[in-house]
Amino acid sequence: MTNKEIEGYKQELCAICKIDNLEERRKLLVNLAIKLNAPIPAILQAHTLEFINEIIRNIHNSLQTEEMFNACVSAEQSCELAKQSSNTAKWACIWAAIAAISACISILLVLFCG
Repeated sequence: MTNKEIEGYKQELCAICKIDNLEERRKLLVNLAIKLNAPIPAILQAHTLEFINEIIRNIHNSLQTEEMFNACVSAEQSCELAKQSSNTAKWACIWAAIAAISACISILLVLFCG
């Protein structure tokens, strides 16, 4: 799930939480939880505020987990890029050193063989 999708689901969750009709809010929350694979509480009175609060918490935790997963993937990609840049920089230094040595040899040849 992309960060943009996560933001969309967060906005959807906020919109659902503003609905006054508890039954409608409950149905929409259950549908959103199913969409996000968030756990649905196994409370017998599924029409209570306790159920609604628990499912909101589960959806929120699911979205936070997705965000953390995306952050980890992004960090791993950044590390890989840094490794590649470091490797490139290492080779650039080696080639710069070879060029400097060649320049020194060239100067010595001009001075002594002139």
